[in-house]
Amino acid sequence: MGDINRDLSIHFSTKYLYGLKHNEVLCAIEDVISRESINSIQLTEKNCVVTVKEKNQRDRLITVGIKIRDRSVNFVEIDKQLTNVTIKDLPYELSDSFVTTQMSQFGQVVQGSIRRGVIKDTSIENGTRYLQLKNCVPILPNKISFGKHEIRLFADNNRTSCKFCNGTDHPSFKCRDKPQQLRKCYNCHQPGHVSKAIVIIFLVLRNFLTKPMAGHIKRDCEKYQDDKTRREMGEYADEIIEGRRGQSQSFDESITPCDTGIEDTYVIPKSKTLILGASNGKRLGNFSPDVINASVSGASFENIDELLNHALSVMDDTDASVEKVVICLGTNDITRNRSDPDEVNVNATSAVNCVKSRFQCKNRSLHYHSS
Repeated sequence: MGDINRDLSIHFSTKYLYGLKHNEVLCAIEDVISRESINSIQLTEKNCVVTVKEKNQRDRLITVGIKIRDRSVNFVEIDKQLTNVTIKDLPYELSDSFVTTQMSQFGQVVQGSIRRGVIKDTSIENGTRYLQLKNCVPILPNKISFGKHEIRLFADNNRTSCKFCNGTDHPSFKCRDKPQQLRKCYNCHQPGHVSKAIVIIFLVLRNFLTKPMAGHIKRDCEKYQDDKTRREMGEYADEIIEGRRGQSQSFDESITPCDTGIEDTYVIPKSKTLILGASNGKRLGNFSPDVINASVSGASFENIDELLNHALSVMDDTDASVEKVVICLGTNDITRNRSDPDEVNVNATSAVNCVKSRFQCKNRSLHYHSS
């Protein structure tokens, strides 16, 4: 069957006119032309197609348009429908006339339709151009070169193909055949699995709780400091290192394990497990009589003193001892110090030492755990 002539048919998109009825379209058209001038009104899945009897009636609808549900509606010819094209990555210096010339290979550029995109509420351009094409080719390429400049094209009316399946009924980001991007593990940087950053903090805590001498950052490493001193001080390095260690030992001996700044009003309760956490720990609630859940939303390593004082205030059984301390912190610290992981480690170390010191000064046989 040969192509039919549809010169008298025009249409508009019904994308934002949900549940549109024939009578609504008819009433709107009658404000522009008479009912007797209409041959048909067809509602398709995406468009409303109107066929009239005379070309002057068609031209009047295209020129004037109609109004449906307080929304202005513009008609487009079926055989010469306009395609709206968005051009990305164009250099600012390229003139509109040059762009018009280049785009003419894909269709007839509507005169006066080209305009430059700007940043919202400013007059600063963002490198985007918009134009309209008549008799556009069936499929526009996703990328094309204007001389040495590579640009991207996007168009409506299903003129742009998906870069994954070459279909035209959906954008690329909605394609079902889009390959899944493999996420990398935060810990080992290898694809195929993921590991939340908080696990690293818990591993650091576990090292400190079970091995007092294990786990420290580079700038606090005694060997690193000694090597740095030897490089900078030369032949006097050994004397300086010896003096530094002597001062450190004298300073440590002058501090008692309980000098943490926390009120010394603690009464050791019965054998229980103490949870020190943030909102993730608070959600557990008081799930067991053998557990004291002192978690507080928003808690972090930095405010461990406040968290411990809060823990003392909620301990109502004064005839027992704390057997285990579960530290469930780190999420809030990572959120606040994303750009400085060393700061998170330092705060974690300080918090663990504070907890150890607080409980060891009452009972040195206690066991500590983190999760």
